[in-house]
Amino acid sequence: MRERVVRIAPSVMCVDLMRMGEGLALVEQGGADLLHWDVMDGVFVPNLTFGAHFVNAAGERCRLPFDVHLMVTNPMLQVEQLRLRGGDLVTFHVSAAKDFAALTSAIAGSGCGWGVALNPDRPLEEVLNEPVLEGCSLILVMSVFAGFAGQDFIPESLERIRQVAQHPLVRERGITVAVDGGITAENAAAVVAAGARLLVSGSYLLHPSVDFPARLQLLRQAAEKGLSR
Repeated sequence: MRERVVRIAPSVMCVDLMRMGEGLALVEQGGADLLHWDVMDGVFVPNLTFGAHFVNAAGERCRLPFDVHLMVTNPMLQVEQLRLRGGDLVTFHVSAAKDFAALTSAIAGSGCGWGVALNPDRPLEEVLNEPVLEGCSLILVMSVFAGFAGQDFIPESLERIRQVAQHPLVRERGITVAVDGGITAENAAAVVAAGARLLVSGSYLLHPSVDFPARLQLLRQAAEKGLSR
C-alpha cells in the first residue's frame, strides 16, 4: 500500500480511559496511520497522563506505529523504560534534554526515529539549527500550549509552520513537519498548505459523541485539499 503524503495520528489522550482497549481497537481498525501518545509527568506541563509502562502494554496489543511525545522533565528516563519498536517515533522538548546527544543516540539505537517539539512561546531558532537537526526525523509544531486537550488552534501557528517547513535544513533533509493542537477538518487544509505532513488530532476525532471513522475521513479529505493549494 502506498504511504500517504499526509499522515494522521489520533491522540490517545482523548480516548475514554475506562474503555481504553476498545478505544485503541477503534482507532486501529478505523484507519489511523499512527497513535499519538502524550506522556506527561505533571511537572514539565501541568497535567499527568501516561507513563512508559502503560505505553508498553498498549504496544503489545496494537500494531500501529506509536508517535510518543515526551512532555517530561527527564525524557531519558522514559526512553530507557519504553519498549520501542521499529517505525515508532519519539519526540521531546530540547529544553528538557540534559544530554541531547545521549538522548538522541538512545532513541536511534532502538531503531526509532526522533523529533523535537516546539511550544508556541519558544523561538524557532531553538530547533532550527544544525546541531539539533542532525539526524532529526520530525519537528512537532505545537499549535496550542502543551498540557491539555480541547484547546483552540492558535492562528499564528500557521506562519510558524510555514517558516519551519521552508527552512533550508528541513527541506534538504526531508524532515517531517508535524502539528498538534486544535486540528480539525476546518483548519487542516491550511495547516497542510503551510507544510505539515503529520497531523495530530485529539478531541475532534475521539470525542465520545463523534463517529471516529467518519471524522477521520473528513480530516483526510481536508488534508488532501491542502496539498493542492
